[in-house]
Amino acid sequence: MRGLRVAFLIALAGHTAAAKRMVIMEPPLARACPSAKSWPQLADCMKLHGLKGTVVRQIDDAKLVVVQPLEAKQGEIEAWALYVAAGTGWKLGGLAQNGGFLADAEVLRLERVTSGARHGYRFDIATSQQSSVSLDQVTVQSSLLRETQATFCSGLGYSCMTIVPSCEQLVFGQTVLAFAGSIAIKDNQIQVTGVGSQPSCSSAETYTAMFQ
Repeated sequence: MRGLRVAFLIALAGHTAAAKRMVIMEPPLARACPSAKSWPQLADCMKLHGLKGTVVRQIDDAKLVVVQPLEAKQGEIEAWALYVAAGTGWKLGGLAQNGGFLADAEVLRLERVTSGARHGYRFDIATSQQSSVSLDQVTVQSSLLRETQATFCSGLGYSCMTIVPSCEQLVFGQTVLAFAGSIAIKDNQIQVTGVGSQPSCSSAETYTAMFQ
């Protein structure tokens, strides 16, 4: 019995040690290319890690980049990366790993957002993808899902918040489910309001922004 108890304690200690070694990994781009002294150096960093970045929208102090694998054959998207000016260089200020294909995405906006004394960034992406829907809970039909994804970032790190304020599902070109929402920002809060019903959309409620 004593031998079993010792063995149990050893196993427990090993399990505890393994738990302490568990590390939450950062996204690959955040680990590989968090900053660079110049834009060409940033492009070289991505290439070194098997990625390519294309600037799709920019403002005075920020660039929105669609990041894709170098070997992408069908326009696969690795991530949407927001790089912000840092002195004469650039640093990663936000990252949205939504996937998808470039042909199915459209950049709607990139802007700097101010809420009181806090600041951040917002970029909106319209997407469309093949999906399925059941209207009678029995049969399933092919459909097209369209969404607007609004992503909010502080500009200080890669973490962002993505909200889906509007979306619709179409069957044979006819809308069968939809939610038409709008976003208001006040006191570091993001409020979504709207009408309709679509499970893939964000709920009509208030979210805490990540501005600094």
